[in-house]
Amino acid sequence: MEPLKTEKLDLRRFLKDEISCVDFEFNRDVSGLDDDFENGTAFIKGSVVNHGGYFELSANTEVKATALCARCYKAFPFEFCFQTVQPVTDKLEDEDTEDYLFIKEGFLVLDDFFESCIILEKPTKLLCRDDCAGLCSKCGADLNNGDCGCVHKEIDPRLEKLKDFFK
Repeated sequence: MEPLKTEKLDLRRFLKDEISCVDFEFNRDVSGLDDDFENGTAFIKGSVVNHGGYFELSANTEVKATALCARCYKAFPFEFCFQTVQPVTDKLEDEDTEDYLFIKEGFLVLDDFFESCIILEKPTKLLCRDDCAGLCSKCGADLNNGDCGCVHKEIDPRLEKLKDFFK
């Protein structure tokens, strides 16, 4: 069976036990999703499976984006992948629970769920390279291009009077 290419799954046949698996795949634009991404795309591929009355969504997500370095703020290509497994239900006693994805009127909407997954799975600090020196805190020069010449030795203002003590 060909995977559905949509963010909104029609699970009406699935709920009637006519089929036991619904495959899906879609692309999600990640531009503006987070301050760290300038542009990019997430490719999401997975399935919703009926395990004898227990419904489960499992998916692989691959994000390819242009990110901004947390130290030097330069754009660089960035990729990361992750897997997601989430229980799915069409009946809940308390609809405020976030433990399940909820099927409403036979449809499962996935865009908000995967948006949250991408934000949560993204590394905390995106760096253009592991040894990125960042920007000078005084003049803002890119320290990856060499020393800026600023004096970085600062005297604690509480001890400044002691520098004249030994003269």
